[in-house]
Amino acid sequence: MNIHFDTERWTRDLAKLSFRHKTLMILLESLADPSGVVVWAQDTIEGLAGEKFLESDVDALGYRIVWLDRSKILLPSYMKTQYKTLSRSSPAHRRVWKCLRQHWGERGDLIEEPFVTDWKARGIDDWLPAIGNERIGKQTPEWYLKLMERAKGASQCYIPKEFPEVIKERLLEFFAYRFRKAEQTLNVETSERWDWSINHARTIVNETKRQLTRHTETAIAKAITSAMSCNYRAPIEPRSKFEAS
Repeated sequence: MNIHFDTERWTRDLAKLSFRHKTLMILLESLADPSGVVVWAQDTIEGLAGEKFLESDVDALGYRIVWLDRSKILLPSYMKTQYKTLSRSSPAHRRVWKCLRQHWGERGDLIEEPFVTDWKARGIDDWLPAIGNERIGKQTPEWYLKLMERAKGASQCYIPKEFPEVIKERLLEFFAYRFRKAEQTLNVETSERWDWSINHARTIVNETKRQLTRHTETAIAKAITSAMSCNYRAPIEPRSKFEAS
């Protein structure tokens, strides 16, 4: 695998390292997988370098490395140096995503990628690469703040007291589900967003009221649950609407 090396690093982040530790740093970068993780194997490194390196030598690299555990080393600057921006659709980046999920797990229904959460917790999120048009660093785009304000307003939607308890429960579950989906849009690589507002909630309540005159409580409750499992989407608003408003 070919990797990019910025020659200006000799006078920047590598400048204060001894020749021994410069050698170790470059060796670790050459052994890193596409996500910047190196499996610490002293025998392998000694065989390649012709010199014995200890864990204390790795620790001497300071902020340039992070121990994930005592067998894996993360090079925080690696991905940003190699890719700058990660793409979810680029064939060239498939190996990167595969490694990220191998080390940190699948995202699933989480609001952000597990590796992003871990890097933030470790205080190394300044090294996070961009992901397409997503914002995963410390800045939150204005359109997202507006969208979330609308989504929070949906919680004020009135559910009639005369609704059967099972229907009330399902509607509250559905509203919570739609709010979570709105939260997740910060990390969706598309120009469309999962909009959710009090008007959408009222539409659902009114439709439920109409359905109660035609169908059984069980059938309606089942339909609401099914809507969640089928990824029901309320009318979508383009991101540009939030950016312009």
